[in-house]
Amino acid sequence: MKHILLLINTCTTSIGEIVYTDDYQLIEELCHSWGKLFDEDARGFPLKSDLTEANPDTLQFISHSLRVRVGDSSEFNFEFVKAFAESISDHCQKRIYEAILGYSRSN
Repeated sequence: MKHILLLINTCTTSIGEIVYTDDYQLIEELCHSWGKLFDEDARGFPLKSDLTEANPDTLQFISHSLRVRVGDSSEFNFEFVKAFAESISDHCQKRIYEAILGYSRSN
């Protein structure tokens, strides 16, 4: 919950503003911020988030996952950022699945 509140308060988008799930600039900004938060929390561990520089495939995956959760548009609020965090989780699960099995999932 702390991370979600930090993302809401540090994003350039205002609370209550209507946002679109295909707004790759917003998704990239949130990914970058999420990656920075992850890196700060992982101090002392040899981990680094790959979200600080999200690639187009990652942005498209998160955009699709957000669209499934909130529709084409939503207010920028706690629920939207929570859905974003869940989309990040889906992306991480997909990457783990691919690493273990050696190929991409279809969804």
